[in-house]
Amino acid sequence: MKEISNFAIWLCPQKSEESELASIIKLLVSCKGGALFAPHMTLYAGRDGSEQELIGLLSELSCAIPKMQIPVVQIGTRPEFLKAIYFELQLTEQLGFAVSQSLRRFEQFGAYEIFPHLSLLYSDTREADKGELIDKISYHPKVITFDQISLIAPPNGPNGWRDVATWREISSMKLTG
Repeated sequence: MKEISNFAIWLCPQKSEESELASIIKLLVSCKGGALFAPHMTLYAGRDGSEQELIGLLSELSCAIPKMQIPVVQIGTRPEFLKAIYFELQLTEQLGFAVSQSLRRFEQFGAYEIFPHLSLLYSDTREADKGELIDKISYHPKVITFDQISLIAPPNGPNGWRDVATWREISSMKLTG
């Protein structure tokens, strides 16, 4: 049984929106450097689980959560590597339900506080430089439709989630709830 030190459960946008969002990520990464990553919203992040058990719980979760449309509130920034630039998402009733369903299944792997957002850049960029990067974003969705859920893990090395290029998707499923 393969053990996973760190993992995340992602909500992923439907294919018709994924390419537009991926193009923003590609643009910002080309300006600032770093690794590309798939557009997503982290629904949960935890520690220390077996791959088989996590995939089973992901399957249960995918059957409990329906496809959902989440409004975009604004473009935001934080001084954190994993939240350098992002679309802030509204915590709707649907998303709140998804959060409660994920916690019900995964809370044994650690507490997680939700901050609904879809990251556009992972970087240690100075706050003063972020405005210029944000000005390059021409696509501003009002709503993002999420129809898939994925289990993602970073390598078990010292850099963990900061080693973006080495993240791996363990499993992905359609939302069918």
